[in-house]
Amino acid sequence: MIKTKLAIFDIDGTLTKTNTLDHICYINTVQKFIDKSLKTFEAETFIHFTDSSILIELYERFLNRMPTLAEEKAFKSYYFQSLEAHLENSPEYFQAIKGATEILHSFSDEWAVALATGCWVESAQIKLKGGGLDIQNYPLATASDAITRQDVMRTAVKRAKSLHDVANFDHIVYIGDGLWDKKSCADLKMPFVGIETENHALQTGALGAFHLLANYSDPTRFFELLEQAIAPNV
Repeated sequence: MIKTKLAIFDIDGTLTKTNTLDHICYINTVQKFIDKSLKTFEAETFIHFTDSSILIELYERFLNRMPTLAEEKAFKSYYFQSLEAHLENSPEYFQAIKGATEILHSFSDEWAVALATGCWVESAQIKLKGGGLDIQNYPLATASDAITRQDVMRTAVKRAKSLHDVANFDHIVYIGDGLWDKKSCADLKMPFVGIETENHALQTGALGAFHLLANYSDPTRFFELLEQAIAPNV
């Protein structure tokens, strides 16, 4: 059957409960390679909230220059090793969102599925492995492919079109947990379904009216939301 619709998932906070651990590992790596004083950072302080862009912006902010290729390689290596060590010693920090494993394999034949995340491909694979999520049949676009979240999402769409040999999808929906996801969907005029796993009071919190999910425990409702999804204005 020809795929006419596309669902694109974020990873951290959307498929896996890895936001907190990811933040810790990234900050620890920044402290080792860039500036020891950095304790945390907010998404809103960066031009583009992807791992690749954050790395560049932090080097510019603290060292007034771009990272060299060798520095970027060393940063990534340490960060990935940190994630792997936590996966081995504290696997509970890599849990899948309730129902995520099942929902990924519950789409009807008209739906294509892809992933688009602001993390690098190596860290994406570590998190998905930790959550026990099998995405080998789905296109994956990451910060290894592009600097901006919008371009990462465009890459996911392009790869899904190529995989399924379609010129266009009639309906594309992005499922994500962050304000940067909502903003990127507004920029692309892409329908958006927001998920906040620690907030079960729907249509509240940072995502406002687009906070429609706390988990994937109700597949019927999830697919209704995908069909009804609209693009944010801002």
